[in-house]
Amino acid sequence: METVIVPGSIAAKSNLVVLARRGDQRIPWRRDVDFGVSYGVAPSRGDRDGRDGADACGNDERRDQSGDSRHLSGLLGDNAILYTVLYWLADLRQDVQTDSQSARPCACGAHARGDGDSAPASHTDRRRVAQAGTTGKALTERVATVGKLALFAPLTEDERRAMATELADCMYVRNDTISRRGEAADAMFVLAKGTVAIYGDADSTSGQARPRLATLEAPNYFGEMGLLTGQARTATVVAESDALCYRLDKSGFDAILRARPELVDGLSKVVAERQAANDATLQAADADARARMAKNRASDLVRKIRQFFDIAP
Repeated sequence: METVIVPGSIAAKSNLVVLARRGDQRIPWRRDVDFGVSYGVAPSRGDRDGRDGADACGNDERRDQSGDSRHLSGLLGDNAILYTVLYWLADLRQDVQTDSQSARPCACGAHARGDGDSAPASHTDRRRVAQAGTTGKALTERVATVGKLALFAPLTEDERRAMATELADCMYVRNDTISRRGEAADAMFVLAKGTVAIYGDADSTSGQARPRLATLEAPNYFGEMGLLTGQARTATVVAESDALCYRLDKSGFDAILRARPELVDGLSKVVAERQAANDATLQAADADARARMAKNRASDLVRKIRQFFDIAP
């Protein structure tokens, strides 16, 4: 038994919580451990590190009873996002050791990713940060990836380079939902690394799971109709592995189309051909019918793209 003397001046001004054993019953103490994650890491990766940290507590410790063992708690200066791991400590003598045990997986995850190698200059303007990284190796990689995609074949090398400076890095981990069917859209994604799955809607009447429509491996792209016409997402896209995507917004593509409006024709043709290849109706038609329908789609796309970007015919 220990005797603790608390001065009256402190007791009068503060709330005192007594943590002790009541017979064989231990009264748990909720603890929190902070850790930082680079801005270049997917938020869900930070969440996963937090879960690993909470899971690392010993058998005598318990997760936050609310079920939420980690949360994003703020910004750590200009270098990182601050996360907090929460857990319940049953043995009050093990506070320092258990803090260390719960923080270790978070630190290991950051070390494995090399978070300390590249922290952005500021968290207040993420787009400026993304563009600031488009020099040297980063810009070269973006231009090389974009150059492999049929969609951007009509662009010149200078146009692809200019577009590359407008791309924003988006990191995802396995099972992250990148976009959902029905969402409003004015951007597309270039898949630079990893694999994604494209899903349709689940059948609520039969209870069947949502159908997998396609699997895309890098380099590839998806969501182009959102960028070119503002069409809502027609499918749900989920990361099959850790993935790096470049997001291209309408505002980042506008100047290129306005400078050379004839690009609309080439882009429309590529998109129409891709749609035709995925259309079951067209697959059942003969070659001449497919060509006619693809041409009609391209003409319709030209009209929609010009209207969306306010480009005169």
